[in-house]
Amino acid sequence: MEQIEARTEGFKQLPINAWGYDGTRGFFASLQNRPSEYDVEGWGYVNNASGGFMGMWLHIFDAETVLKAMGINEHIEDLYLQFENDVNFSGTMDEAEQAGAYILAVKLRANIDDKKDNFRDAVEIRRELYEDIKKKLPDFAKKTFRPGVYMTVGYLAYDEKNYDKKAADIKKALNTVVTEWIRRRGVSSDT
Repeated sequence: MEQIEARTEGFKQLPINAWGYDGTRGFFASLQNRPSEYDVEGWGYVNNASGGFMGMWLHIFDAETVLKAMGINEHIEDLYLQFENDVNFSGTMDEAEQAGAYILAVKLRANIDDKKDNFRDAVEIRRELYEDIKKKLPDFAKKTFRPGVYMTVGYLAYDEKNYDKKAADIKKALNTVVTEWIRRRGVSSDT
């Protein structure tokens, strides 16, 4: 039991590439205890074709008001941030950054009804969001893009020393872009 607790608390002393599964769980639990900064919706293991990762979902925009006011709610059901930690990664921090092993991503969930058109409208929204956020955050990067229900708009790499700053930066940029879209493209949320 003490070994599990030590591994879970490991994120406080170890570099991120040494956290593993238990250290990442401890990290996510610590962020969940800071609701005014992180507003965590949930976290857990995400299985995917690349092997999976530990993920934490936060800063979710309301579909009924915000996404509607942005004018994208017909094609986008969710817009949110997601921490992704590849708990199986083994390598240096430079290699981790190259591999995107520890990232804070802007994510969206497309309307499943758009699958028939290969999510064409959601893909365009994703591209425009990426370009607008990139103007605010020069180090905002993108992965190889694959259309689907869940899509990564872009991300910032982070580590055990800078995650608070990276989270604040990406939230500020995303909030600014959302506000700009509401002003530029949106419709009144009162309708």
